[in-house]
Amino acid sequence: NASDGWYIGVTHDLVTGVWVGGDERSIHFKTWALGQGSRSARPVWEKYMLKAYNDRLTGITKGKFNVSGEEVEGCVGLDSLSLNGKSMEIK
Repeated sequence: NASDGWYIGVTHDLVTGVWVGGDERSIHFKTWALGQGSRSARPVWEKYMLKAYNDRLTGITKGKFNVSGEEVEGCVGLDSLSLNGKSMEIK
């Protein structure tokens, strides 16, 4: 009903979720295009991550995902990444 926008971002050492919406259930975005998470919540996540990367005190760094090739319980689609146990660099 276009009342919530979610965006979940994953880095090699951090998972962060952002919710944009209103506590009052009658509040809605004007259109689905405006309310989708990539449009409404992703910009908040992006600003947060840029600040986290630029502040050395956080210890959060850009880097590689370690992909062991082992099945991880609860992860959907992990086996569809054809990386054969190699690390993937995030740019």
